[in-house]
Amino acid sequence: MNELAHVPNFESFWSFSRSKPGYSGVATFCKRDYTLDAIEGMNCPDFDQEGRIIMTDHGTFVLFNIYFPNGAAEGRLEYKMGFYRQFQKHCREWRNKGRHVIVLGDFNTAHKEIDQYSTTVKSGALAEEKLWMDSFVEDGFIDTFRQMHPDESKYSWWDPRTNKRKGNKGWRIDYVFCDADFFSSHVIEAGIMDHQMGSDHCPVYIKIKPLAPLPPHEPAALSSLKMKKLKKQTGLMSFFNKPSASSSIPSTPTPDPEEIFKESPSTESKSSSSKSKPTTSKPLKTTKATAKTITSKYFPAKPKPTLGASTESHAIDVDLTANGKEAEPIIVLDESSNDNSQKNSPTTSKTENKGKRSINSFFQPEKKKQK
Repeated sequence: MNELAHVPNFESFWSFSRSKPGYSGVATFCKRDYTLDAIEGMNCPDFDQEGRIIMTDHGTFVLFNIYFPNGAAEGRLEYKMGFYRQFQKHCREWRNKGRHVIVLGDFNTAHKEIDQYSTTVKSGALAEEKLWMDSFVEDGFIDTFRQMHPDESKYSWWDPRTNKRKGNKGWRIDYVFCDADFFSSHVIEAGIMDHQMGSDHCPVYIKIKPLAPLPPHEPAALSSLKMKKLKKQTGLMSFFNKPSASSSIPSTPTPDPEEIFKESPSTESKSSSSKSKPTTSKPLKTTKATAKTITSKYFPAKPKPTLGASTESHAIDVDLTANGKEAEPIIVLDESSNDNSQKNSPTTSKTENKGKRSINSFFQPEKKKQK
């Protein structure tokens, strides 16, 4: 578990489902010292309970790593379309603040006919889902792969239940979008690694121009660098058993990174002799009743088979330079749980219900300064 959370020279950021443990989640791995902040969710309790969004701020741009809902099960199409609309509004707010935005992940929708091996009509290929994708593009967001490969039919997901990958009968439902200005000024390459095995999804990626290193700064409050390395093996969910954090949109556009650290105080969490309290956005006020309401509203007892399951990987390869030398790239991964599963396995359930701890117990306390 420590090896997964603490990859050498990287920091990781995680989000898990609160309403249904083990149901869904995302993780982002970034090269150390290139992340200013990280936020879970989009400041909307109805859609922030499933651990589907982690945003990381890299100065030049903010990056949303997202696992969009599947709409196949009863009641879930309504949830999916509401999630789509709320996230689109969220992106507009960030763009209105002058920020470049990258969105990557499993959108769970094949946008055009070229993105499907057949014209099957079911969730993931419904008219309303495709129309929302159209509206997202109309907002000024570029489908990086399709922009660079307008006529190439390539897929990122294959139904494992019917062994569709063997005949390359897939769907393209994993994307990297970015705003048009960022695309024209930074994006060099976009691709799909459909030769990569290991999941029913394959990695998608973009490569961008070199970025200037950020000034020295403290790790973000949600960074794995702020969490203790445990002495004994335990469940990953227990390790990251933290409260939901709501998003907050800055009142003014983020200035040049050099200006940020001339004026901004350290983001290091304050601590006492007994506990350390991480500096995070205000936690969602989630009660058992709220979680129960959300679960009963959106989770039927016996769902229909769904599209887009298991583990996905998405990456952004960024050429970074430091002191005139090329540095290793930022790599972003989305490791999502099986969205098809409506019941936890006995092993998962046992892990989740045993020995839960507060996140404060996993953060490294700050050393007190000597007076």
